[in-house]
Amino acid sequence: MRGPTDLFFVTSHTGPFSKNKIKELPQPWVDLGGRVKELTARYLYRCAGVGCHSFRHIVATSILKASGGDFKTSALVLCDRISTVEKHYAFLTASVGGDRMSELLASSFRRM
Repeated sequence: MRGPTDLFFVTSHTGPFSKNKIKELPQPWVDLGGRVKELTARYLYRCAGVGCHSFRHIVATSILKASGGDFKTSALVLCDRISTVEKHYAFLTASVGGDRMSELLASSFRRM
């Protein structure tokens, strides 16, 4: 790039994934989702391709599983509300409650 820009994904690509037919910099990437789908179909075994939104799910799931249910961090990374992340990903932390219960009641269970 030749100067500052507020664009995040830019391209000078003049192929099917850009409306830019004349090579100019910078241009917004018009169909990033189409390119992601094409690449994931090519490189992921037996995959018809996935779009950009799938990466949101991968990120949210990874954070929640690694942290034991840190909805706040997931929401911050996704630029979303905590309540929205809880609504869509609460099922991932169902086992966390069981694990915590086992920790808290382990001594009681050993006496049984």
